[in-house]
Amino acid sequence: MSVIDSVKNNELIIKMVKFFEIEIKQVSDLVGIELERDILITDAAVIFLKSLQDEIKDCGYKSGVLTSLFKNNVTNQRWPALNTMRQILKCNGLKMQPVAKSNGYNKSNGKKNILRSFIIIKFPKVDIDNTNTDSTNTDSTNTDSTNTDSTNTDSTNTDSTNTDNDNTKN
Repeated sequence: MSVIDSVKNNELIIKMVKFFEIEIKQVSDLVGIELERDILITDAAVIFLKSLQDEIKDCGYKSGVLTSLFKNNVTNQRWPALNTMRQILKCNGLKMQPVAKSNGYNKSNGKKNILRSFIIIKFPKVDIDNTNTDSTNTDSTNTDSTNTDSTNTDSTNTDSTNTDNDNTKN
């Protein structure tokens, strides 16, 4: 992604979350905030975030990276406002962690009522050195088990050959 103007970017994110009645002074204040999913999928949210597309692009975000900036995102995406929020927050090191809470049961059909929301968390840092070590260990384990299996298969084939030879002698 190209260089993103951090001042414009912070103002943009503050403007976006203000629409959802969340008052913050900095982007880092979003950590721990809970957003209701139902608010993110309303038509009003879609229209508001669609109106911000040019401003989002002016901040340095590119439509080649963010699918929520496509011209046809409203028709091709199921929840365009939710996707826009998720992608912009992800570019800023934040994640929308989904949460589902039980809200009792529907008396008429017996189905469970679920309240869905998102808690904004910081993206966990990935230690590249540890992930390479883990994948190496996994590969060597798979190789060992494959060799063991092929050895067992060979001995089985040898036994069946011997059985065939015994039958021909009779």
